[in-house]
Amino acid sequence: MAALSLLLGAALLLMALGAVGRAMPVLAPGIMSVLCLVGLAASVAAPPVATLAGPVAFGVDGLSAAVLSALFLWGAAARQQPVLLGALALAVLAADGVACAVACAVACAVGPAAGHGSVRTPPPARLLALAGSVALVAGLVVLGGLDLRFAAMRHGVDGLWGAAVLIASVTAAGLFARALPGLPGALLALYLVGRLLLDLAGPATPGWWGVAVVALGVCLTLDAVRRIGPLPDAPRIVDRAAEAALGVAVAALGAALLARGADVPPLAALAVTASLLQAVCVAAWAGLLAMATDACAGAVGGPQLSRMGGLLRRMPATGLAMLLALASMAGVPGTAGFAGVWTAAQALLGAGRTGGIVIVMLAAGVLAALGLAMALLAAASVRFGGVMLLGAPRTAKAAAAVEPSWRLRAGMAVMAVAVLVLGVCPGLGVLLVAPASRLLAGGSADGAGLLVVAAGSDMPGYAAPALVIGLAVAMGAAGWWARGAQHQAAAWQGGFIEDGVGRTNIWPFRWPSLWPNGVAWGPMTLAVLALALAAALGWAAR
Repeated sequence: MAALSLLLGAALLLMALGAVGRAMPVLAPGIMSVLCLVGLAASVAAPPVATLAGPVAFGVDGLSAAVLSALFLWGAAARQQPVLLGALALAVLAADGVACAVACAVACAVGPAAGHGSVRTPPPARLLALAGSVALVAGLVVLGGLDLRFAAMRHGVDGLWGAAVLIASVTAAGLFARALPGLPGALLALYLVGRLLLDLAGPATPGWWGVAVVALGVCLTLDAVRRIGPLPDAPRIVDRAAEAALGVAVAALGAALLARGADVPPLAALAVTASLLQAVCVAAWAGLLAMATDACAGAVGGPQLSRMGGLLRRMPATGLAMLLALASMAGVPGTAGFAGVWTAAQALLGAGRTGGIVIVMLAAGVLAALGLAMALLAAASVRFGGVMLLGAPRTAKAAAAVEPSWRLRAGMAVMAVAVLVLGVCPGLGVLLVAPASRLLAGGSADGAGLLVVAAGSDMPGYAAPALVIGLAVAMGAAGWWARGAQHQAAAWQGGFIEDGVGRTNIWPFRWPSLWPNGVAWGPMTLAVLALALAAALGWAAR
């Protein structure tokens, strides 16, 4: 109860001071750092479902503690609006439908349109937020009737009522993810799917629900990756990369629904663990990347990539922090970005064994799509880091760039340590999300210590230190072999392309859109098609 009171009071304080106080940008990172520690402590302590009742109810359990830890970890590093983070915290802490829907709508109404709070959400996004709130309330009404307290909803639903809950949940998650771009919206979608479909809908949900949730996660990932290529400024690239990585976490929750429908509790626990581990890891490396890009933008006078170049020599500490975050973004083994993706891939591979040939083909297609998305994300990280850190400075300010203040460098150092710890000791992240796994899947994933994560008795494990040592030896051998040699890559040219006008073109690596020009396929459009496919599969397997 003490943790709930502290989290709830701090969320209200963030909203109040963020709305009226100018000193909040200075105080917010410290407050959110303390809240992140409180959330982590609540996760480790595995609190029971503590609730504060009143006109509206608020509560904290393993799921809300894990999601809040990721949210405040991101908020302490990235300079998001305190009002937005406070509203999202209230949505996650809400223990009844009214408070949850209102907090979600407020978060989308005050949230940034694309980046770090510089632009308010445009009217179409607010309409999407309103539609998402309506869908969320509809799903909660189907679950609980007129009693919208979460405590009164934990019972089984099936048939048409279950399909209505599924459609409402997936629709609300997709609309909120579109109305609130970046990590906050994707994290809210992840929370809503976990709360409504894995917690409130009861333990006896049909397995075909997982098909729709997996499809939603794949659509979120592919849509975010698709939009990274033409983005001209750093904050939006960070937001899209985090959104793409969290789509993998949503797909892992779909694997948990498939496993629970097939009555395979260990696989369901592994999938839930993978999903929340990915959320925490993404919050860590995306926060570090946001801090580094903010420092670079402040040094060169703007976030546009056309202002960057050659910053690794002039800002070595910031450049090294960015390289670590970009390695996680690309999913390099031994980093925080690889731990969650590897565990999610193991869960999706295991989900292929929960059904017949249709589920096997579905799992193979999902893994292929996510593999394509991760490859494009790795290419985006190479281009992002190369344009900002390598080559010659593009502006006079970039040529005279200096390191940021010691406070920002200290913050980056703390975040870098968190990224390194989650990458080398993935079992620590598994320990942090274990209470949520017990809540949603009835058990926790089998672990083999802090340094090694085991996916099961009949599946391979992941030993992060061995991979780190192997990569270090391989890189050292490659450097020794290539010592003294000079190589010139015409395709890169330090991030420039000779275009006949000047060396100002910063798009050396671009890929065509995954969709035809002029066709705006959003994640919700594909999610509707996925729902139809899932309904057909469920009808055929009845």
